[in-house]
Amino acid sequence: MYHTKFHGLKHILICIISFTMCIYSQAQDTPTIDEPEFTGECLLIANGEGIPLDKEFCKLKSKANIGLAMVGYAKAKSEIQVKSPSAQARTTAGPVSIIVRATDNTSDPLAIVKIFKFKKGKKDRKSELSSYDMFGGMSENNQELMKFSAKKYGTSSYILKLANIEEGEYGIIVTNPNSKDEKSVIISCFGVD
Repeated sequence: MYHTKFHGLKHILICIISFTMCIYSQAQDTPTIDEPEFTGECLLIANGEGIPLDKEFCKLKSKANIGLAMVGYAKAKSEIQVKSPSAQARTTAGPVSIIVRATDNTSDPLAIVKIFKFKKGKKDRKSELSSYDMFGGMSENNQELMKFSAKKYGTSSYILKLANIEEGEYGIIVTNPNSKDEKSVIISCFGVD
């Protein structure tokens, strides 16, 4: 009888140790970084730390080809422009994780978070929103959007994982699904070397 009680306690002790090790290994996989302070802010996870992304006001630009319009051919495009060629927040190519603060984390992140690649110029970064060609018609949602997976993080954030991001300049826009009118568009920017 004593042997049976000892065997039962041994079994319970093994279960407790296994459970503790499981929790510890999960804690190692999930970073322990505080959520960003404000809605729309983003942190790039690098070496177990959260690096704040650059916050940039963007300019919406529309331009038409006047030379072609004079001969009866219309062509125009609309784009987002940031007035600097590269972001200060940087990481290396490969898997990337980013914590994004939203108004809450009950919405589908794919509906409220856009991660896109900029076309880099000498003095700025641009991302095309739409274009119009007299013969080709209207083309919308022309941004080079990045695919990501997401999980809830903290009380109001998401942790986004991009499987294999390549070299370039990137922007993130977080929208509020409950707001009818966004006050201004702020883009969180980062670069990949």
